[in-house]
Amino acid sequence: MKHILFLPGTMGSHLEEGSNLLGRPKRKWFSIMNKNVRRLAMDDSNKNNRIIPGPPIENGITLVGNMVKDNIIYRQIIDELRSIKKEGYEFKPVGYDWRKNLLTETFSYLDNVISELKSEEIIIVAHSMGGLLTKAYTKLKKGNHNIKQVITIGTPWQGSPDSYNVLLNGVQDRGFFFPDIKTTKYISRTFPSVFQLLPSEKYCKRFSYINDCGKNLSWSESFLKLYDLDDIYFKEGKELNKALYDLIETDWDESIDHHNIVGVKQGTLGTIPFGNSVDENFASVDGDETVPLYSALPPSTSNSKIYYAEASHMGLVKYKPVIELVKNIILDESTSINGITTQYLPKNDWTVVKVDCPVDVYYEKEEEDFDSHKKNMTKVFLGETKYLIQNNEAEQTIEVEAYDEGRTQIEMIVTKDEKIVSKYKYKTIEADPARKALVKLEFDKNEKEFTTEVRLEPEEDSKNEIIVKGINVPLEKKIASVPSTTSQLLAKSGKNIGDHYDEQGAILSLINKGEYVLDTFYKVNNNKWRIYNQEVELLPERDLEYGKNIIQYYSVDIFGNKEKIKSKKIIINSILPKAKFKVKLIPDMPVQLEMESVYEGIKNYKFEYNVNNQEVKSLDKLSTGKAYKISYRITDIFDRRTEWIDFDFNLTKLVDTLWKIDGYQGTFKELIDKAFPYKQEIPIIKIGNSTKGLNEKISNTAKHLSIHYSDIEYDIELVVKMDVYLHYHSEVIKKQDKPIEIKFSVFNINGEQVSDFEPKVIYSYLPVRSENTDIVNPEVKKLNKGIYSFKIQTKFLSSEVKKIKIEFKDTVNSTRSITTKMLILD
Repeated sequence: MKHILFLPGTMGSHLEEGSNLLGRPKRKWFSIMNKNVRRLAMDDSNKNNRIIPGPPIENGITLVGNMVKDNIIYRQIIDELRSIKKEGYEFKPVGYDWRKNLLTETFSYLDNVISELKSEEIIIVAHSMGGLLTKAYTKLKKGNHNIKQVITIGTPWQGSPDSYNVLLNGVQDRGFFFPDIKTTKYISRTFPSVFQLLPSEKYCKRFSYINDCGKNLSWSESFLKLYDLDDIYFKEGKELNKALYDLIETDWDESIDHHNIVGVKQGTLGTIPFGNSVDENFASVDGDETVPLYSALPPSTSNSKIYYAEASHMGLVKYKPVIELVKNIILDESTSINGITTQYLPKNDWTVVKVDCPVDVYYEKEEEDFDSHKKNMTKVFLGETKYLIQNNEAEQTIEVEAYDEGRTQIEMIVTKDEKIVSKYKYKTIEADPARKALVKLEFDKNEKEFTTEVRLEPEEDSKNEIIVKGINVPLEKKIASVPSTTSQLLAKSGKNIGDHYDEQGAILSLINKGEYVLDTFYKVNNNKWRIYNQEVELLPERDLEYGKNIIQYYSVDIFGNKEKIKSKKIIINSILPKAKFKVKLIPDMPVQLEMESVYEGIKNYKFEYNVNNQEVKSLDKLSTGKAYKISYRITDIFDRRTEWIDFDFNLTKLVDTLWKIDGYQGTFKELIDKAFPYKQEIPIIKIGNSTKGLNEKISNTAKHLSIHYSDIEYDIELVVKMDVYLHYHSEVIKKQDKPIEIKFSVFNINGEQVSDFEPKVIYSYLPVRSENTDIVNPEVKKLNKGIYSFKIQTKFLSSEVKKIKIEFKDTVNSTRSITTKMLILD
């Protein structure tokens, strides 16, 4: 009996855990539910999961645009192998746990499967990683097996850069309807097999597949770069990779008849650009969309027969000529089949469309390719950057559809022998979920090259598409100097004086110098950066604020040279000037009252005042204890004048409530209701820099209060209740020839020492006979550790003086005493 075993590739077997109420296995792979798929992770959080392999996946589903479709995976080749009715043949599809180490756990699993077949002849048909598993198995068994024939299809004999991309960026839908990228990236970083599928050391000596900011990394460096990523759970990848390919690179056993089928003419990821680099380092190579041609060829071909088919990696196992070839090899029939060749000249020129943005990309014939064995275009997703590789000379249209806002950058790149021979960059497009960009590729048969045109769908209020301009990038020229952009602002109404513009707004023009300037960007204030294409109308309340606005701008050329950001100021005046009062209140000082524009940056208003029906030039002679009727009129820079505006100004209730010697004990709401009962607006209240709620209370130690309304702002110094401690340890003071030094410290109501103010001391000889001689205002000195001192003269005092009264004040100008102390004169 001859047993035909079919081994699928990575992700090609169901993985199961337990069973449901009907006794059917619960499939964790394939599953579109992230919670199921996350159980496949082989990190510590899932070490007790009991995942077992199921059969190869015959059918799946996928998403093409907005359509969900059935997707044939291995059904066709399994059906054809099962249909072999020749006497003496028996077929067995073998699923396995493709997450695990091929050389240990997966080897043991396959060994158990083959051992059940006892000593009968075995034929293995293996797709992709299944071929690596088969070769490793025969080498580890050291000839002690009954495998007589092996047919490998699309096997990465030297690994694949696509596996590195999976670790970097996860898996986007490539034939299944996949879980999200975050989940696939997380689980893949815990699978030993994914590291075994990375390009081998031998591959890296021939091709460098990682370019880190312009530097081609070696095999060892590529692993070090990988280990720097977050969540790389498996840290022995380099050792596993080497161990596998050391086995793979040896010859097949002489007893094995090996046939190797290779997919070609499908653009395949060759070089991954890692990090940010001005130069484009992405490279496409010939292959089957997943496995580069170089890797698809066995390391030793001395006892291998090679066949080529124009098919993609998954297309190989549903391409009728390939399936027919497999059957004919097994049945020892003719291998001369249309669509299959044994000689092939690699394709070395590729046209690539690069789209960089949070967008989805679809090409015109993608739905047709879904059921085809080959693709018109290969889609490679490197994070937010999508590369579409043209696989033939057919005309093609690519739809770029944004799923988020951002910048869309499109390039056409032509490579030959893995080197860029031409590049065309298009101006950046604002990504808009409501508008598509269309990239049309046409092949010029005379010039033997593609031409491209990029169009943007019309906006809602327009019927015309926008042709996006592009620039041919000279590959041999590097411009060292950066672009230079100048700006011009024109008043929409024609009214502006210097930086000041009226309420009609302005028109912004940006002019850049340089032959190779690609894009110019601008932004107003803290809004997002926008692409400048033509004159921009900037309007108040849409683009601009009344008052000061900052416009920033810069340009970038096709070589990546970026201009230093420049800025321009524009001040927008409202149709009539509008101002607010600013009141500063300091205990025992006159009111500091002034007016200014409510708009930041407008400082040239002219104010006229009347106070209690008398014209005044300023508002600097008002008292907190009186009520005033203030009238004012404002003239702006354009000589536009308001009518006279009346304002009642009375601070009596406010200061009487706040400036009590014991401090204010109520809530802010109670204060507002008492001091400003006529105000409907809720003010912004701050103690220091901390914003407070209406129901909060003023702290006993608060020093500064701000109450800000839209038309008036109060900044108030508060009276803090304090007490004084005398370092003079007796209430009796003796007359001395020398001045007596009195030291004291000041404490707030919480017992905390206060040392950040300038106290005033007044002492009086009692009884007071003369204010000139008996009331003294001594100098107060600040010592270390928050201690203050002053001196008392007692030498010439008469016997009538019996006591000395000392008053302590919180400021030099204060009329209130912190406290009073009494000393007895002996």
